[in-house]
Amino acid sequence: MPTTRTSLLCIVLCLLAASSAHAQERRWFYDLSAFQYEQFDGVQLLGGAIDLGYDFNNWLSLQGRLGRSSSSELTPGVHYRIDYHTGAYLRGNVRYRQVTLYALGGYAYFAQKGSPGIDSNVHGPALGGGIALFGTEDTALTFEYVRYFLSGSNDDASSIHIGVLHHFDWERPVKRY
Repeated sequence: MPTTRTSLLCIVLCLLAASSAHAQERRWFYDLSAFQYEQFDGVQLLGGAIDLGYDFNNWLSLQGRLGRSSSSELTPGVHYRIDYHTGAYLRGNVRYRQVTLYALGGYAYFAQKGSPGIDSNVHGPALGGGIALFGTEDTALTFEYVRYFLSGSNDDASSIHIGVLHHFDWERPVKRY
């Protein structure tokens, strides 16, 4: 079972490898998003996440995600939250003018906490897709759906993200539009 340190180490190593592969061409981006997380047994949580990513080229990106949710009362006296969520995803992009459609796949890890005595860690593959609508060359509004196939859980889960993506103002080999 992966630990938090293992997940974060994998994300950092992937991002460092990406930056060393193209040291002359920096194509980093971040995405700040609000999300609704839902397990298929009816649990719904609201939270926030930050993604840090790297465009290898116009069609392929790598991104890491770190998120956390608010607490929700499942039944009277029973509270539940995602203490933290990490993920590493490979993302395929199709760009046309100011619109980018993307599909992503990777691995996600959730540390879940609650009262009384709820303390579980679930992890597994994740698949999703989204759209980025660029208002400027570097900034976009993003809408994303991700489905998680979690081990250690009776139910799979999904999340819907709405966010703002921004590419750092560094040289890129190709224009977006």
